[in-house]
Amino acid sequence: MTSKAYPSAEPPLLINLSHSLRAATEIFIKSHHPGSTYTQTRRDTQKNELAFSIQSARKPSIFDRNDEELYDNCVLQCLVISPAGWPIYDYRSPLELLTVLHDAIKAHRSLYLDGNILHWDISENNIIITDPDKADDYSGMLIDLDLAQEVGSGQSDSQHRTGTMEFMAIEVLCNIDHTYQHDLESFFYVFIWQCARHGWGKDNNPRDSKLRAWYTGS
Repeated sequence: MTSKAYPSAEPPLLINLSHSLRAATEIFIKSHHPGSTYTQTRRDTQKNELAFSIQSARKPSIFDRNDEELYDNCVLQCLVISPAGWPIYDYRSPLELLTVLHDAIKAHRSLYLDGNILHWDISENNIIITDPDKADDYSGMLIDLDLAQEVGSGQSDSQHRTGTMEFMAIEVLCNIDHTYQHDLESFFYVFIWQCARHGWGKDNNPRDSKLRAWYTGS
């Protein structure tokens, strides 16, 4: 297989190495540049140096050949909120679970009607149980709005499908435009998941659920 030479503006890279590193260098070049060629020339027999001309077929890059980004430029953000709460799966009774979901859906409705915002990532990880005495009589809170979008703004900033797959609406998985109805469908999946995975008699739940491997993808 022949490799393409560099353009005239990009001359071949020359690496001078001692003879003792010859074998290691050849292995390195073959391993890290499978589409490259190298040539050996004796430049100084007294110093016993080697010169390798490395011609890479393509430079590593996060851009494709049309200069378009192949991956999203993700930014790690941490938002600390108060009051803190507990994961939804720590509910102590069916009534508490329903109350938490009710309050989370009310929060979603307020975001949509008052703020013109869709959450886009409804999942069991983004709904928490709160203390009504410390949260204005609310037993549930909707958190994690890093994927939220303003209604009518088009697709997410992400180039790819976003959300927690286990709780994503069917149409969203088929790349249909995300609406408030899809978020409500995700709330339903969260409820079904709590019933199937955790149930009501939580003290008697098996630790090794058959659903765990499906949820983690293992």
